[in-house]
Formats: sequence, structure tokens, C-alpha cells
Amino acid sequence: MIYSKDDISKFYSKVVKENLEYGDINIRSMRGSQGEDSRIDINLGGGRIRRILIDSSYDIGLRQVTFIKVIDFMDTGSNIYWNDKGDLVQSFYFIPIKGSQYSKYYMVDRLQLDQIYYKIKNRIKYEGTNWTNLDSKYYPIFKRIVQKFNLTGWKRFDIKSVSIRTYGDKKYYMVKKPNGDSIGLQRKGSKFYLD
Repeated sequence: MIYSKDDISKFYSKVVKENLEYGDINIRSMRGSQGEDSRIDINLGGGRIRRILIDSSYDIGLRQVTFIKVIDFMDTGSNIYWNDKGDLVQSFYFIPIKGSQYSKYYMVDRLQLDQIYYKIKNRIKYEGTNWTNLDSKYYPIFKRIVQKFNLTGWKRFDIKSVSIRTYGDKKYYMVKKPNGDSIGLQRKGSKFYLD
């Protein structure tokens, strides 16, 4: 489904209305702002507060992601509850459709958003750079390194190529499978990290 800005506002209102069935608005905990576009706090009873917020973040490749989060807090009697300190109950993410000038969005879940970020980050970081292919005698070493990360789709695989590039004082490696999938690694000292 494609969402407009108005559709996202209506969706946020729907989430707020659904949660208002569990309690009343808590004006004490709603003072101030942490930069979000809007937020509503609800007393759930039993010493709990539920916050429903909508905000946007500007991130690599996607530019603007609008998100709605439902967060629970234990009521400590404080007037301030930091958004990043609560327990995430639900989240909805809206990413702009390319070329729509922020007028049309897709809704995705967190896993889909992470996958999109990963692809964009790798595309930006790894395209258009000078890579050198390593000799195939190094493939078994890189296969064992990648397998240690225990990632789905990377437990049993063949390597098509391993490339290296140096950027400043960092070394980056690109391991590619015959089907075109690739994974980026960064070397720090003698250790390798997913990149």
C-alpha cells in the first residue's frame, strides 16, 4: 500500500485511538520535547505509561524516514521519560518512494528497514571505489571469517571473488557469492567486523 502524508497522519491517529482504550492521557509526563513531531502519553495503570510518538529521521541514502513508535515506561513519578529508555512495544516505518518528492511512502517493518539501510550503505560505500581482487588461495580464509558471523545465507556458500580496498588507514573487503550476494568486512588490527 502507498501512503501519503495525510494517510500517515490518519494512521498515527488510529494508533493513538486504539491505545486510548487502555487508559487516559497523562499530561504530567508530556512536558517538553525531545524533538519528535508529536507524542501522546497514556496512563496504563499498574504504574505504567505508554507513549505514542511520530517523528522523522534523516539517514543515509533514504533521506527522510517517518516513524511511529509505541513505547512503555514504568511510572517513576518523573516528568521526563526519555524516548530511548523505554520498552518498544510497536513500531511502523514509512520510507519515501524514489522520485515522489516526499509525497508517497511505503510502510515497512524494522527488519525490512534494516535490510534497506544495509543495501544502501553498502552501495554508497562500495560502488565507485578502486577495488583489487585477491587471489583465490585466500578464499578459504575469508569463507571461515564470514561463517563465524553465523549469518543466514552465509553458512554454506561458494565464493566468486574477494576484493580489497584501503580507505585511509582502514581496509575493507568485499566477499561475493556466485549468485551476486555480497558482504562487506572491515579489518581492524587482526580482527574482522561486518561492515
